[in-house]
Amino acid sequence: MIPEEKPRRTIFWLYVLGAYILIQLLWWAWLQYDMTARYYSAIHEAGDNSANDILRSKVLMIVGEGSVFIALLIIGFFIIRKSMLREWQLARMKNTFLLSVTHELKTPLSAIRLSLETLRRGKGSKEQQDEIINIAIAEAERLGVLTENILLTTRIGSQVAPIDFQPVNLSQLITNTVERFNLQSKLQRNVLRHIQDDVVVLGDQALLECMVSNLVENAFKYTSENQQIAFTLSANPEINFEVFTEGKSLSQSEAKRIFDPFYRMGDENIRSHKGTGLGLYLVRNIARLHHARASAQGIPEKGNIFAVVFQKNYE
Repeated sequence: MIPEEKPRRTIFWLYVLGAYILIQLLWWAWLQYDMTARYYSAIHEAGDNSANDILRSKVLMIVGEGSVFIALLIIGFFIIRKSMLREWQLARMKNTFLLSVTHELKTPLSAIRLSLETLRRGKGSKEQQDEIINIAIAEAERLGVLTENILLTTRIGSQVAPIDFQPVNLSQLITNTVERFNLQSKLQRNVLRHIQDDVVVLGDQALLECMVSNLVENAFKYTSENQQIAFTLSANPEINFEVFTEGKSLSQSEAKRIFDPFYRMGDENIRSHKGTGLGLYLVRNIARLHHARASAQGIPEKGNIFAVVFQKNYE
């Protein structure tokens, strides 16, 4: 991880360098003006009445050239500063990703190992052994989903993800996914479904399943006991899939950054909800591959809406 002192120190010296260049420019402009004023003052004293006009044009030239240079300097300075901050931010997010993915890998592996060790001892009834096997299978599936998300992120980033466009019943896909997560959830939530029947889009079945699963999982993960989750799918006029989650709303800045790769809010070491920060990144990019747009919006004191909108003529 890049220490906070390093970015601050570098930005400080960037400001110092920018201030030094600006001072040198102003000093150069003053010297040019002073030398020019002295020269044409001497000509004027010698009786040449056109000296004042020439001096005025020279001053305008210095001011004009200096203004353009200062403007370019300021624009370049802020572009460099923004680029540097973005690189440091990306480095921190990658570090967060490494911390989170380490945890996400260790947890299912530990659960599977513990289950196998318990089974090897041969203790417990048949029902208990079946329960242990189901736990191990669930953790293995969780590990498989994590691995698939990482591989899919790499493929999308390198633009080599194969897309097999076929008619996909989005209504059935969403309904089945919601039911699966609702049955697996240990907490009781108020799950509402407003799914229009037989909404079909042209897309890749596997990619669309990944997109819907990440949106639904995100909804169940970040809502608490008895909070409301609403899933809405409509096709008038565009095909619009919305997920409303009750709870703390996103700020405008968070809503813009939440689809970035590796981005997760809060401190990874104390965060109660673990993950890799890739779920919504995959949602946005899979949506783009299907000529759709993904968005997030915080509703103050109510919750959040995550939406994916497909073009109507793309179904």
